[in-house]
Amino acid sequence: MKILPVFRLAVFITAVSFTFGCQKESLSLNEFSADNATQRADNNIKSPQEHKLKGEYTAGYYSFVPDMTAGYTIPNPAPGWYPGVATVGHLNLLGKSQAFVNMYATFGPSGLQGSPAPLNLFFSNELNALGITVPDAVAVILFDKHGNSIWARAKGTIPIIPESETRVTFNIDAEILGGTGKFANATGNFYSEGYFNPQNTNDVGIKVINGIIVF
Repeated sequence: MKILPVFRLAVFITAVSFTFGCQKESLSLNEFSADNATQRADNNIKSPQEHKLKGEYTAGYYSFVPDMTAGYTIPNPAPGWYPGVATVGHLNLLGKSQAFVNMYATFGPSGLQGSPAPLNLFFSNELNALGITVPDAVAVILFDKHGNSIWARAKGTIPIIPESETRVTFNIDAEILGGTGKFANATGNFYSEGYFNPQNTNDVGIKVINGIIVF
């Protein structure tokens, strides 16, 4: 009769051991699943890739805003701002897209020249309507209707060359400063050639060539 308590104790110890063993195995399986989930998430994170960037904007308009405080006098083309809008264009990574550009023109040692100017000076309402907020360093934005945009700024001065009474050309060597959508935190650079007509503010065009963007 005295053997029964010992037998019960042995059964109890066995049951407890089995329960803790199952819990330990269950924890190990959970930890294994968590590790696998983390690994899968890490594998899904894509490393930034380098892409070519090129396109052309064939229609748009611009304005000239004279800088009166800097001594502007009629009919000079400077000093002042040249905010421009490209309304029809195609960029290989954006598809159908548009653009805002702003530059400040002055007279330098070699004649008329430009420098990057903040988009926020003239396009803050338009950018707000798009749900895009850009820092003041951004002077060029290329964007589509799906929330993707590429931000840029010219590096150094912008050569502005009057070729005729109806055609003035400019070249922009731009640095990419980020963007939105799939271009968030993008880096890179592109070279751009453009023109505008001093006698017709609706006669403008710009090409994006030799561009490299990393995102």
